[in-house]
Amino acid sequence: MPVIVLESTIVATPYQAIKTNYVKNDILREEIDSKCWFCKQHEETIDHLTSGCSILVKDEYLMRHDKVCAHLFYSICTALGVETTDN
Repeated sequence: MPVIVLESTIVATPYQAIKTNYVKNDILREEIDSKCWFCKQHEETIDHLTSGCSILVKDEYLMRHDKVCAHLFYSICTALGVETTDN
């Protein structure tokens, strides 16, 4: 007997950890608007939220960038034996 696997079952598995509006609408078939709740212009996908939302780019991406750079700088200094503080 052939096994029928729905595409939504295969595709939904990696996305279940973060249920964006797009996932709720397209994969889980909920009656919900799939547009981003910040900008209301694009589908709310993980890619859009992490790198493409015009509203988040103003503040959130800059703060994330600064935190990553600070951590990288701290890690390099520690690896090279430069004296650092916890701050």
